[in-house]
Amino acid sequence: MIHGARMNRFLLAMLLLSACQNPVRCGGAESALAMADTPDTSFTGAGRVYVQVAQQDPYLGGGTTVIAITQVAANGVGLPPRVRLVAAGGNVLVDAVAEWSGGGWRVQVRTSQDQLRRTLVDGLRDQTIALELWKQQDSLPSTLLQPVLEFSEISPVGWCS
Repeated sequence: MIHGARMNRFLLAMLLLSACQNPVRCGGAESALAMADTPDTSFTGAGRVYVQVAQQDPYLGGGTTVIAITQVAANGVGLPPRVRLVAAGGNVLVDAVAEWSGGGWRVQVRTSQDQLRRTLVDGLRDQTIALELWKQQDSLPSTLLQPVLEFSEISPVGWCS
């Protein structure tokens, strides 16, 4: 027979086990957010550009990473920019044409390449990634920016029901 505090622990354990019938591993997703300000002279207009790298839960979502680059309230006219993220050695990590969206422009790239995600997060953390904004018809970047890391994290790994 179980008495007192032992009974309470036993009941709590049974309650937890019944709530988590089929627990699965979750967590471990890596993410980072960096920002850069465009000057008044930029063809996209003055404003803040956000660079976000967000990995889906590798246990539950397969680990796909979304890379989003956005300038909200851009004053630019004409075509949205071609946007590139370039590593210190000149290796182009992301090269995409933005789309106008909600008063600004946005680039969104999905990848399952772990090495690309790690290179981007490490480069944003170490400030070795350059952000290039190009007029689509030009052969050289019009605006060069150095994103500054706001945060970088890996979510805790645990058990989810």
